[in-house]
Amino acid sequence: MNLTNGKYIGVATAASIYESQGGALMVALSFDITSEGYEAESITSQECLGKKDGTISEITYETLKQCFGWSGVDIFELVDAATSGALKERPVELVIEEETFTGRDGSQKTGARVRYINPLGGAGRLPECADRGMINAKYGARLRAMSGNTSTTNSTVGCPPKASEAPKPPAARSAPVTGCTKEVAWQAACTVNSALSDADLNTLWFKTLASLFPGKPEADLTPANWQIVRNQFDDAVPY
Repeated sequence: MNLTNGKYIGVATAASIYESQGGALMVALSFDITSEGYEAESITSQECLGKKDGTISEITYETLKQCFGWSGVDIFELVDAATSGALKERPVELVIEEETFTGRDGSQKTGARVRYINPLGGAGRLPECADRGMINAKYGARLRAMSGNTSTTNSTVGCPPKASEAPKPPAARSAPVTGCTKEVAWQAACTVNSALSDADLNTLWFKTLASLFPGKPEADLTPANWQIVRNQFDDAVPY
């Protein structure tokens, strides 16, 4: 049974660290699929940790730490953990999609590739709470009208307020004279990740912001900051 577009559970059985011909630092991981009905399948992912310009991909860096318990110091720890079998104790979610490529004989071929590696959520895990301001702005007036309460005071019941803004950028506003805007960075994210669902795209967006600017609200990001965000997505295929 071949792997098609979808999400699967897998365990890493082997790892290799190497440099691509273009000079990128790569982490290759072999996975055995453990999802029911796909136990005989396996797949290898190629993760770019160091870009051609020598910078480190913070998205890949955080993914390897969160998913495999890597310390973030010696990348060969992943090879040792795979050799000892320790990585098999850390199942992950693999987002797999089909892609078309040109084979060595010049013909068009279709194969599966790992698009994202995500930590495996526990049973009964709740979805991440949405931004309070965005939800109240979108639905607050209608809910107050239905309840007969026209007060605009925000309720203190429910999810705690977040520093981040809504997953989708607000309507266009005055753009800074120089630098990149949030909307331009978001468009870059959408273009590079057009195959993702809205939920997965929003998760990737917030994960990227958190890794680049820990603890910094979106409202405080400067045009230079948004340019860095855009570059992360523009450089998604660096080798």
